[in-house]
Amino acid sequence: MIRGLPLAGFAVAALTPLPVVVAAQQPDVPATGWVVASHPSVSIGQVEGPSEYLFSSVEAVDLLRGGGVVVANRGSSEVRVYSEQGEFEGAVGRSGEGPGEFMWLSWVAECQLGVLHAYDVRLARVTRIDLAPLQVTKTFTMTAPNLGRGFDAIGCLEGGFFGSSRILGAPPSAPGPVRLEVQLNIFDRAGTPQGGSRMFPGDDRYFFGNSVGPAPLGRQTVFAGIGSHVFVGTQDDEPIRRFGLTAEYSDSIPVPWARRPVTPAIIESYVEGRAQLSSDPAGTRRLAQEYEFPPHLPSYGRMVADDAGILWIEADSSTGATGMWYLLDSSGSWLGSVEVPERFELHSVRGDHLAGVWRDDTDVEFIWILALDRPAAH
Repeated sequence: MIRGLPLAGFAVAALTPLPVVVAAQQPDVPATGWVVASHPSVSIGQVEGPSEYLFSSVEAVDLLRGGGVVVANRGSSEVRVYSEQGEFEGAVGRSGEGPGEFMWLSWVAECQLGVLHAYDVRLARVTRIDLAPLQVTKTFTMTAPNLGRGFDAIGCLEGGFFGSSRILGAPPSAPGPVRLEVQLNIFDRAGTPQGGSRMFPGDDRYFFGNSVGPAPLGRQTVFAGIGSHVFVGTQDDEPIRRFGLTAEYSDSIPVPWARRPVTPAIIESYVEGRAQLSSDPAGTRRLAQEYEFPPHLPSYGRMVADDAGILWIEADSSTGATGMWYLLDSSGSWLGSVEVPERFELHSVRGDHLAGVWRDDTDVEFIWILALDRPAAH
């Protein structure tokens, strides 16, 4: 373990996990007919051009029920709306703390037909935006016990929202890994808490000296909302848990694949990736020898719920299989798997389309809409 050593080349900012290549493991099921197009039907964005087609730090993308797409572009503090053909239709927001302004725009979605809700994690504030005409109609805050900061994850539910927040707690007495806690709360459309809060294991972090950062190859707790339920996954072998609109426990969905061990080859791949980005490669390798890596990789990555009630579960991104998603119905039945294009980050699934952020080889962001071919039964 690292014990107060200087962290040149292995600093907190450098602890973000890099992909390492191992074989993705999934249940042994036949092909199911789920196919995502390899090229977008609509691509929004430019390398150079009008500002409304330039993206920077996109935090959320949501397919609109009436067609088109909404984007939370944190770099410009704007909620932008585009047509089905990718044409710019309007924007709300700018940097600031007043109505219709954002300090750290972190999420947007169409939680009601024709109504957007955007969240500012720094101001801990929700902004309601009507689509026709595009205008801010309300702002409000959502509070919960022990909420020392804004919600790290937030999403739509039937008649309200869910929000999760990280509980920091006191740092450990000695350097090393620790798993924090997260708190889940349910709110109605006005931001009023519904029922009690729930606590879960949170992110794996690593403490050293006076610094803390994400633990390399560590777990995070992920959330997804479907109708009147929110799903909570802790990226380990524990079942994915489902809760109702008053945060009451409903049932669990077993994860049908096992966590993979962190092997010496995985560690070597990770460390070499960090060393290549470091100004002190030798120092990075030396410090990594004292780092306490976890015994297992996370079981999976993010979760996305689609409008048909299907749970999309990302293959753990630390395996390098960032384009693979597993599909389960809301009862936990395995439906199969599907691949999305390389460098595409999935945000939203509605009907026969997916939407998200694609980055070119210079890391320029584009909004892609991809066609989805579902089996007839889904």
